[in-house]
Amino acid sequence: MILMPQKQLKYGYGRSVEVVRLARRVGWLGATGRRDKAASELIKNLVEMGGIYIKFVQILANLLPDFPGITPEIRRDIFSNAPIKHKVDIAQAIYDQLGPKAAQIEYIDPTPIGSGSFAVVYKAKLTSGK
Repeated sequence: MILMPQKQLKYGYGRSVEVVRLARRVGWLGATGRRDKAASELIKNLVEMGGIYIKFVQILANLLPDFPGITPEIRRDIFSNAPIKHKVDIAQAIYDQLGPKAAQIEYIDPTPIGSGSFAVVYKAKLTSGK
C-alpha cells in the first residue's frame, strides 16, 4: 500500500481517507489469514503518517509488547527517533517566537538530537554558558 505524500495529507479529510484505506487493507489481509503481514503494514504506515499515529503505536507497543509488526527497529524509532515530517529553520523559528529574549541564545545546533511523536529536540548554548 502506498500512502499519499505527507504534503497532500496535511489534516482533515485527506488523512481520514488514508486511515480508512489503511484499515480496509489491514482488515482484508487479516481476513485472508495474513495477520502478521497485516500487523506489519498497519504499524509501518501509522509510523509514516507521524504525529498522533506514532503516539497510538507507542501506546500499542507498551500495552502489547509482542504485537506483530513492532520490530526492535520500529520500537527504537517510535520512542526516540521518530520521522521528522516538517523541516524548519529552528534558529529562525526560535528567534521568531522569543523575540528579544532570543539574545540569550548563543548557538543552536540545526541537527536534531532526538524526535518523538510531537516534538523535535535540538541542542543549544546560552550566552551564560549553559
